[in-house]
Amino acid sequence: MSTERTSWTNLSTIQKIALGLGIPASATVAYILYRRYRESREERLTFVGEDDIEIEMRVPQEAVKLIIGRQGANIKQVSV
Repeated sequence: MSTERTSWTNLSTIQKIALGLGIPASATVAYILYRRYRESREERLTFVGEDDIEIEMRVPQEAVKLIIGRQGANIKQVSV
């Protein structure tokens, strides 16, 4: 066997405990942040009936007028 010491054996017990707790904790935090980001970006589809689909999405306030259209023309076309 080699007499070289690995990085792991050079760590103190406290450092090993900190790594053992810190790595899973940071992975959990990263996963939670990723899920929040993904959920905020994806469209939500809800099936209302056999042929009807309801789509819910967030749009910037500035885009609302463009989506609705003059006197609701765009919305009327979509909802027919």
